[in-house]
Amino acid sequence: MNIRRTLTAVTAIGLSAVLAACGTGSPSGSGGNSGPKELTVWFPGNSQVEIDLVTKTLVPKFEQQTGSKVTVTYVDWPNLSPKLTTAFASGTTPDVWGHGTAAAAGFAANDRVLALDDRINALADKDDFGGLLDQGVVDGKHYLMPLSGTGTLLVYRKDLLQGAGVDPATLTSWESVYDAARKLKTKARSGMLIATSPIADEQSFIALLRSASGKMLSDDGKTAEFNSPAGVQALTYMVNLYQGDGAVAAGVSDDYLSRPPAQQPLALGTAAITQFGPSQLLQLVKAKPDLADKLGVLAPPTLGGQPGKAYGGMGTGLFISKDSKNQDLAWKFLEYMASPEVSNQYAEVIGSLPVRQSARSSAYVTKNPLLTTFLAAQPAYIGNPNVPAWVQVRDVLSRYLQQALAGKVAPKDALDKAAQEVKPLLEGS
Repeated sequence: MNIRRTLTAVTAIGLSAVLAACGTGSPSGSGGNSGPKELTVWFPGNSQVEIDLVTKTLVPKFEQQTGSKVTVTYVDWPNLSPKLTTAFASGTTPDVWGHGTAAAAGFAANDRVLALDDRINALADKDDFGGLLDQGVVDGKHYLMPLSGTGTLLVYRKDLLQGAGVDPATLTSWESVYDAARKLKTKARSGMLIATSPIADEQSFIALLRSASGKMLSDDGKTAEFNSPAGVQALTYMVNLYQGDGAVAAGVSDDYLSRPPAQQPLALGTAAITQFGPSQLLQLVKAKPDLADKLGVLAPPTLGGQPGKAYGGMGTGLFISKDSKNQDLAWKFLEYMASPEVSNQYAEVIGSLPVRQSARSSAYVTKNPLLTTFLAAQPAYIGNPNVPAWVQVRDVLSRYLQQALAGKVAPKDALDKAAQEVKPLLEGS
């Protein structure tokens, strides 16, 4: 379901050409002052609290400050890419749209988005974003302004660990977490759950792979390297959680992260440790306030003695269309959304990590101590490779991960088959 909020009655902006044709839009430095002061902006998602904040507070304030008119459309994540594809073909692309970092390379390769390097380098507080800006880099150029930050870490129930005689201070490696999960498992409770639903399984895999010093792709992005010994080690670990005599978890491929907060395994006590993002954790605490003092967060565990990594970094970022007639105004909107006051307010409402380092001392963070470990782990966050074919590659890999997790294919065979299938996708990108 698309949720559309038209903030002002404006006439739709006629974009100059079909983006798929490439190269027909306004050049990088033009168009900012020649067109009407109007913007069309698409945000992904359907969170009502976010929609209300953006459409009733943030955007009206931006309009007042700039004398502009902004039309905002919210699009559900599953519909975002198809809707953008249609817009590219019909020449009705919004001036600004939000998306994940995995889409950056494809947009850049098709010349659909504006490189932001000159504008970003001119920011006096550029360093306040830490490493988030780098996740929007494709071929050495920046295309994304961070809108939200995220991370996926292991969250545990202190009371359940204490009952099983497990000291959370000892859980510094994936090996030690597995050993603890064996002690924590009962007939009614999983010792540990990690995200294994389709697509989420790839995010769990890349965290383990990178923790084992492995790589998804070669440096040039043309060859799969996830079927390396490190990849086999990572996937074997995942499979062993759910399969065999040493299994510590039930419900492989179950999308527990999509359940209502009060129905989460940690809330029900049907798991002692699970993977969580900050938004899901804060929603859980809001739904179950009695759990606030019973929850703890682990730093990214090591694997095989190598430094731990976790999936995370930039959650959603904002792109500017290469064909926008209002690029300067679009950039002002990106600057506004990423400003300290606005970005902190946005993070607090949606429950994400702030995109700025300076926000660590904000009231939002200090009143939510569970966020401390998520913020401290930011240097260890890694995202997916920025290559044009990544979404297709990810989907292929996820399909084979599902087969391995179900015990149908050995980890090495699953990764080898996935590497072979994605070969033409990568070579053609």
